[in-house]
Amino acid sequence: MGKDEEELLMPDFTICTNNTCSQRLQCYRYKAIPNANQSYCYFNEDNKPICRDFIEIYKWDKINEKF
Repeated sequence: MGKDEEELLMPDFTICTNNTCSQRLQCYRYKAIPNANQSYCYFNEDNKPICRDFIEIYKWDKINEKF
């Protein structure tokens, strides 16, 4: 797999850094594996039960299993 193909597999959205959000372990925005030029943001600052920036994880998504 070439570098261009690898970049196509990387998430094309801003990754969440909120490690206190109650939805983080089910959220692709939090658990996605970042690329070298990834952007980050602290979403759901008030830690509301429902995060408006939540992205569901699907079985084909590459996620970080450390969390």
